[in-house]
Amino acid sequence: MKKKWYVNSTAVIRTLLISAAVLTFSAPVVQGKDCYAGSVSAVLEDVEEDVLSASVSNASLEYEWTVKVDKGYLALRTEKIYDAANEIGELYTGDEVEILNSSDSQYWYVYAPSLNKNGYVNKDYLLYNGGSKYSYNWSVKVDKGYLALRTDKAYDSANEIGELYTGDVVEIKKSSDSKYWYVYVPSLEKFGYVDKEYLKYNAGKDTVTKTVSVAKGYLALRTAKAYDTANEIGELYTGDEVEVLDSDGKEYWYVYVPSLNKVGYVNKDYLY
Repeated sequence: MKKKWYVNSTAVIRTLLISAAVLTFSAPVVQGKDCYAGSVSAVLEDVEEDVLSASVSNASLEYEWTVKVDKGYLALRTEKIYDAANEIGELYTGDEVEILNSSDSQYWYVYAPSLNKNGYVNKDYLLYNGGSKYSYNWSVKVDKGYLALRTDKAYDSANEIGELYTGDVVEIKKSSDSKYWYVYVPSLEKFGYVDKEYLKYNAGKDTVTKTVSVAKGYLALRTAKAYDTANEIGELYTGDEVEVLDSDGKEYWYVYVPSLNKVGYVNKDYLY
């Protein structure tokens, strides 16, 4: 069974891709941490972007799923079937896992950091602990029919794994793509991609609005709470408004940006 190479090789992948990129474009001029006076104007190949984003997100991953069994252990398996011969590990109550594929109705493909292994587990023994009190401020809005939950960022009936209707809520996990967002659907207990055009943000009555203020350049919107050019998904300028979704972080706050229709992390020192 292969190990999760893109987690273990995060630094290597980031170094290789960024080093290659530096040969073809110049890095931004930094005004202050997270605030740029210029921007990197380069386009990496899709495959490179996917690998790099996966590396970055997993490098700072907070595992949101834990095992819960009444007794004994949850088996980590090489196949999606109950068979003592395919067991490759034992997971106990409280052990954390990362969901890699949740398309199957019974067995999910996961990464178990305690074992440093990938494999299949029975999803009925996994407990979701992720999200914040602001996580489910997004709901589906379709004029008719349903919004498809998909395994891939493409319009194809073959990749549909669920149906979402007006009013259904979702938790945004990744909003960097211009068309398809990666979400968690609590009603279906599944992860997948949806067309963001059919998602509506519902601001709470206690939502705090802040304004961006930078001396020059822009404030980066990021996919992770880390200073890294690879996790940038948007640029915010002086006067842009954001809605604070989570202000628990000492340096990075989780916000919604109406002008970009995106969620992400920003350095709170540039919000007023």
